[in-house]
Amino acid sequence: MEFAKEIERVLPNITRSDEPVRISGFHFESWDRLQQQLGVDRLDESCLFSDISMGAWKGHWILHELCLQLGIDAYSYVQPLIGMEKEGEEYASVINRLIDNESIGDQNFLIAYESCKRILAEIQAKEIAWVLIVPPALGHSWEPENEILLRLLSQGLHGTSCQLGLLTFAGAVVPGDWQVSHAYPLGDYLPSAGSFPVAGLLDAGLLPLLQDRIPASSLRLAGGQLLIPPSARGKEWTDPSFFANALREQGGAAHLRVVFELQQLTSASDISFLQWEASRRFSEGGYGIALRILESIRAEMRDALKLAGVVSQIQNIRIALMYFSAAAEEAAPNEDLPEDYKASLYQSKAWGLVMTNRAQEAEPFFEKARSYLSKERFPRVYLYLLNISALNKLKTGELEQAFAFEKEIEATLAEQKAVDWHIRYINSINLARLYKKTGAYDLARTYYLTAFEVNNSLKVESDLLYANLCFAQLEERQENHKTAFIFWLRTCLHWLSNEAPEALAPRVAQAVLARVLSDRGGSVEAISAQLKQALLASAQRMHIRIEPWEGENYPSFCRIERAEEPPDIALGTAGIGVMASSNAGQSVYEGVHYRSLQALCYRVLCSLLPDLVGYRSIYTDSQFGNELPVNAKELIASCIRHRVGKVVFAEKKYSFSESEQMRFLMSSKVAICPAIASVDRQKDQIRVYFKRYRTPELLSGLEKWVLENVHRYADVRQLHVAGNGEDRLFSVLRRLEEKRLITIYL
Repeated sequence: MEFAKEIERVLPNITRSDEPVRISGFHFESWDRLQQQLGVDRLDESCLFSDISMGAWKGHWILHELCLQLGIDAYSYVQPLIGMEKEGEEYASVINRLIDNESIGDQNFLIAYESCKRILAEIQAKEIAWVLIVPPALGHSWEPENEILLRLLSQGLHGTSCQLGLLTFAGAVVPGDWQVSHAYPLGDYLPSAGSFPVAGLLDAGLLPLLQDRIPASSLRLAGGQLLIPPSARGKEWTDPSFFANALREQGGAAHLRVVFELQQLTSASDISFLQWEASRRFSEGGYGIALRILESIRAEMRDALKLAGVVSQIQNIRIALMYFSAAAEEAAPNEDLPEDYKASLYQSKAWGLVMTNRAQEAEPFFEKARSYLSKERFPRVYLYLLNISALNKLKTGELEQAFAFEKEIEATLAEQKAVDWHIRYINSINLARLYKKTGAYDLARTYYLTAFEVNNSLKVESDLLYANLCFAQLEERQENHKTAFIFWLRTCLHWLSNEAPEALAPRVAQAVLARVLSDRGGSVEAISAQLKQALLASAQRMHIRIEPWEGENYPSFCRIERAEEPPDIALGTAGIGVMASSNAGQSVYEGVHYRSLQALCYRVLCSLLPDLVGYRSIYTDSQFGNELPVNAKELIASCIRHRVGKVVFAEKKYSFSESEQMRFLMSSKVAICPAIASVDRQKDQIRVYFKRYRTPELLSGLEKWVLENVHRYADVRQLHVAGNGEDRLFSVLRRLEEKRLITIYL
C-alpha cells in the first residue's frame, strides 16, 4: 500500500555568495576565430547564446533565449497587468495579486533561480560546453533580471564542464562589479558592416520578413535562430517604419516592434498598443522596460486625458515596485481631469510622500483622493485608500483617526457576505501594529492571530518568518522570555531553511532590520547578522549554555520537501520539532554571518535536543504552509508523511515500523483545508478557490469524491472503506494535502 508521499528527485540548489561574478571574456573577431578560442567542434552544438547588444525588450530576455535553445518552457507571467482598463479587471483585484506577489518575495529572483536550476540540468544533459552572452552596446541596458540570472548561472556552473562567457565588442557595456578575464588578447575588431537593428536572436519565423536585411555572416543555431554578429550591429537605427511594419505581421514580435514605434513616436501614434506592451513587460518582470516605454510616450503626449492615463500607469507601477521617492515627486493632477483620474493620481502621490516620511505634505493629497474616489463604485479600492490613509494619520500623530479608519474598514468587512481575505489580512495586521504601539498587547496578539489565520495552510517563506518575528517581538515587550525564545528560534529556522533567502519580501526584510520601507530589501548577510544577535540575546536571557563551535563543517538547514532521502530521525520539544540526517547537506548560501547563524542555531537546538548532536543536516517541515511541528502529535504526523521511523520528543522515544506508520495513518483524521475560500459546484467537476496565493483547482473523479465526502467519515480508515478499499486513495489523499485541499492530522 502507498501510504506516504514519495520523495521526488529534486533539482539541486545553487550555493550562492556575495562574491562578484567571475566570467570569461572573448573579443569577437569572427565565428571561426571564436570556435578556435573556445576549443569546440561546432558553435551551434556546443554553445548556447543570448544577445542583448540592442538592449532587452522583454522581461527576463536572456532566460527566454536560453530556454528556447534548450527546448524547455520559460516561466509564465507573474504580475498582473497594470493600467489596462480593457482587461476588465477591477483595480482592487490587481492590488490583491500585487500584495500576494510582494508577500511571496522578489518575483524576479525566484523566476531566475527556479529557471536557472532547470537550465543547469539541461546544460549537463545536453553536454553544453559554453553559455555565451553578447552584452549591450553603449546606450542600452542589461536590466536587473538578466544580471540576476547570470550571477546564478556563474555560481551554478561551478564544478561543471560548462563555462559562462561574454562575447565582447567595441563599446560593449559590462557591469562594474563583474570580473571579466580575457584569455586571448584583443585582435582586430571587424569594422561595423551594417546596423541591423532587430534585437536579440532572430527567431525562425522572422526570417522570411527580414531576409533581405539579415547579414550573411549571421550564425545559424541548432534551434533555427540566427545570431547576428556584433560587427553587423551599428549605433544608428535606420528605416524604423520598415521594421515596424514587418514586425507587425508577426504576432509574437510585438515586443520587438515597440523599439521602432518608439523611434517614430508622435502624439498620433498608437499609444494604446505601447501602453499595452508596457503593461505586458511589467507582468513579465521587465519593470525597467515598462517604465522606459511609458516615459517615452509621456514625453510626446499632448492630449491631457491620455497623458493622465499614462502617468497613472507609471505611478501605479512605481507604487507596486515601492519606488516611493519617484511617486512622491510626481506633479499633482490637473483639476480639469475626471474624478477617477484625480483620485488615482492624488493617492499615488500621497502614497509616495507618506512612505518617504513626508506625512504632513501627504495629508492634503490623501484628503483629495478620498473626496474624489467613489466608495459606491469602487468599494474595495476605497478600503485600500482608507488603509494607507490610516498609516499617514499614524505618522502625523493622529492616532485616534488612524484607529477610526482601520475600524471603518473592519466594520465594512464584517457586513460583507463574501470575505475579502487580502483586505482582512492587511486590516488585522495594521490594527495589531496600532494596538502594539499603544501598549495594548493582548489586543495586538488577537489581531496578529486573526491576520495570520488568513494564511493558514498557505504561508509562504516570508509569512512563516514574519509571523514568528511579530510574536517574538510582542512577547519580548511583555518580558515573556521563554515564549519569545521559541519564536526567535523558529524565526531563525525558517530563515535558514529558505532556499531563496535573497527573495525575502522587502516588508519582512525591513521589519527584521528595522528600516523604512522601500524597494530595497536586505542582504542575506545583514539579515543573518540581525537574527543571530536577536537569537543569542534571547538564549542568554534564558540562561541557555551555548557550546563553542569548532571546525569548518557547518550544519545545513533546508525544508523537508528538498530532502533527497528520508531523514534518520525526528526530534522535538514543546514548541519546536525538526528532522535530521547524519549525511552532510548542501548549504544554499555562503557568508560569514549566514554561516555563523547556522552554527548558533544548531548549538541552540542541541542544547534543547541533546540527541541531535552529531547529525549534520537539519530538515524543517512547515506542514504545508502552517508552522513547524509544536507537539508530539504534529511531529509524528510529519514523520509518517516523510517516512521517518524514529522520533525523540522531550524525554520520550518512539520507533515505528512501516506497518505501525500505516496504522497511524489509518486512524488519522481528515478535514477540509482552511486555505479554501469557496467552492464552485458544477455537474461533473468542482472548482476550488483559495484565500490567497494559489490559483483555483479544478477537481473531478476520485479527488472530487474525497473533497465532497471527507466530512462524512471520522478517519482515513472509514474513508478508505467508503472508497471501495482502493489503494490509490492514499496517494490521492497525499496529493490533495499538497494542493491545500484537505488536512490530515493525528
